[in-house]
Amino acid sequence: MLEKNSQVISFEYVQDFRPEVQQAFIALCTFAHKESAHRHMTMDIGYGLKNLHEYVQSDSSGVWIAWDGEQPVGFFVGKVHPLFFSKDLVAVDTVWYVLPKSRGSRVGLQLLELFEKWSESKGVKDIRIGQTSKLEHSAFDKIMSKRGYEYVGSYFVRKV
Repeated sequence: MLEKNSQVISFEYVQDFRPEVQQAFIALCTFAHKESAHRHMTMDIGYGLKNLHEYVQSDSSGVWIAWDGEQPVGFFVGKVHPLFFSKDLVAVDTVWYVLPKSRGSRVGLQLLELFEKWSESKGVKDIRIGQTSKLEHSAFDKIMSKRGYEYVGSYFVRKV
């Protein structure tokens, strides 16, 4: 739990694909899509809900939602899988998003911590986190460096 402006933020590891989870996903993904480097692509809510349902059901995937009362303010979706050339597991984020009003409150960091602990319990060798939004990278880079992550490679997109 996290106190912010007298509100209690709660964190849920999603195991039930109930309507409130689906509505939270739709609301948060709509905001995330607008800030994403992928916003030129069509957002398909039905397809996203199908994928989310598969993530919730899979032992190799995890979904967390941060709630401010009944309002979702952030979420994290990730998975573990073996590398192409090794059976060793790595953890990767799929979506990590916090509403602008909740940024700077540690909500995002707490979502990341939940994913890290879950990933470690799965026996991963690496946790890999990326940023594909158009948000300022320097703050993200600083936070990740402080948490022991090292910058590896680059991510380039060519629209066609």
